[in-house]
Amino acid sequence: WPGAERLAHTLKGVCGNIGARGLAGQAQVLESMLKTPGPRLPVDAQMALIAGELGALIERIGPTLQLPESVPVGVAAAALDGPAFAAACVRLQALLSDSDALAFDVFATQADVFRAGLPAHYEPLREAAENFDAEEMLSVLRDGLAVFSAA
Repeated sequence: WPGAERLAHTLKGVCGNIGARGLAGQAQVLESMLKTPGPRLPVDAQMALIAGELGALIERIGPTLQLPESVPVGVAAAALDGPAFAAACVRLQALLSDSDALAFDVFATQADVFRAGLPAHYEPLREAAENFDAEEMLSVLRDGLAVFSAA
């Protein structure tokens, strides 16, 4: 679960940087859980807790944020669900990092979330999923998240 651990660490740092101490603490708990993988259920519960807190934070600061230039404003504002996107990315990256075939099902069921959050990277992700190429999906996902984070 190193990919998921890195995402949790990044979330912890970003939240700390913007003063979202509660969410940073929850991300730290998740990061600790992912360092020594155990049962999946507590990890999923922690991710759900984080997704809820992240959603509340995004609602509070969302009006002051600018969307990435690659996302059409009308589409992104209506379609991007920040907490669902964050949770889906964490889960997909963890599954792909572990070469877990469940990643392909997760991508298929969350396709709209990935299309809204990573529009410029959606087609390469979809193509890699159709070819069952986990390594390529992970590479494209990481590239897309880097662009999303930099925007």
